[in-house]
Amino acid sequence: MDVPDYSRAGGAETVRLSSREELRARIVEAPAVQALRGRMQHHMCGPRTVVVDGDVAQVDSYAVIFAMAEPSAAGGPAAVAPSLSFNRWFLRRVNGAWKISGCVRRPVGQSARLLNEIAQHPAAVGRAVSTTSGQPRVRRVGHVVISVSDLAASMSFYAEQLGFEVIATQLALEGVPRMATVAGCPADELKGSRTLLAAGAARVELVSYRSPAGRSADGPRLLADHGLARVALEVDDVDGMYGRLVDAGVKMLSTPITLGRHRAFCACGPDGELIEICEEDSSQPPAVLHQN
Repeated sequence: MDVPDYSRAGGAETVRLSSREELRARIVEAPAVQALRGRMQHHMCGPRTVVVDGDVAQVDSYAVIFAMAEPSAAGGPAAVAPSLSFNRWFLRRVNGAWKISGCVRRPVGQSARLLNEIAQHPAAVGRAVSTTSGQPRVRRVGHVVISVSDLAASMSFYAEQLGFEVIATQLALEGVPRMATVAGCPADELKGSRTLLAAGAARVELVSYRSPAGRSADGPRLLADHGLARVALEVDDVDGMYGRLVDAGVKMLSTPITLGRHRAFCACGPDGELIEICEEDSSQPPAVLHQN
């Protein structure tokens, strides 16, 4: 990690930190950091990767943020709340100057645990972080992508009606280097916009393609149709959410009904996507799936 050291005489000088001991000494316990109690400091971490393709570019980097709390009244050490995120910046060159056109940030889970060890548990410094070896495997579902016909209308539905948080918006998919290659279409055909939404740790990406043109569903989709059946969202008041969506004119497939330890109903999104809204009753025993 390369960081500027502002405590040095004659101005800041970049210092490379290469161990947990150095991270703790320089970032958590250094005199220059102690003066930031009650404030927050932000460090960009290397290596920073830059890919330029004509008038568009993509920059990948990591950022570590330390929220420095005031020392306790009893004279104990101040709490340090570290977090580490991955940042992907999208840029376009306009009249010779590079302008930021979008950014996506995602938390880095395993590194965050390491940072907490550094900040809160001195005895754990130097202890290895366990990793899983062996064959490649899926760690988690990264996000669900929904192709929409009207990005603004879908953002309104998911953010205003369902309560998702808007994390990032990319106004020009064609400005992302090699996005067309991933999408499997010629570079001169890809045009569109996207928005990344969050509800807790879950992520939903809305993508509106202006080109190539998408196909609308031929009639209403049924839960039994093959392929991706529905997106299930957990809420803390399923009946309240049902009333809210009914008042907003959202098309409903069912009314709230109790199914074991869940109470749920199904609704349709702006493009006919099926959405299950459910609430869990933890006082009920979980369902048992019998194995053959």
